[in-house]
Parts: sequence; C-alpha cells; structure tokens
Amino acid sequence: MENIDGHRSGRGEEESEYAPRDFADWREIPSEALERKEVRQRLRRRWPRWMKISRGFMLRDMEHLNIQETAEGWASRSPR
Repeated sequence: MENIDGHRSGRGEEESEYAPRDFADWREIPSEALERKEVRQRLRRRWPRWMKISRGFMLRDMEHLNIQETAEGWASRSPR
C-alpha cells in the first residue's frame, strides 16, 4: 500500500491515509458483455412464444377454465 499523494502527510503512520497500489479495473469484460448480449437476443426471440404459452396457463389456472374452454379461449384470444 502507498499513500495516494506519493508522500507522507507528516502525521504518525497509523493516521496516514493509505490506499491500495492497484486500483480495481471497472471496465466491462468482453466475454461477459457478449454473453449478456446473447442472452438478451435469445429472450427477445422467445418472448412471443412464452406469451402464448403463459396465456394457456392463465386461462386454465387463473380463470379456472376446463381443457376445452382453455383450447377455445387460447385459439380465439391469442395473437397469431
């Protein structure tokens, strides 16, 4: 560890303000950035399909429709 200024403040060593010599690198790691980008792209492509599937769950579980009613409701209300 070294003093940020590069010199002592004149006070006792315990009272001096020291900082680590190596500062953290906050730049983005390219491989992690690429991985996040790929995940976002996959989610965007699959989102419409997920919405159709979730519509079936909502009709069945939340609106308490039977299988026939769910099939009819899903076919008539879901975006194509």
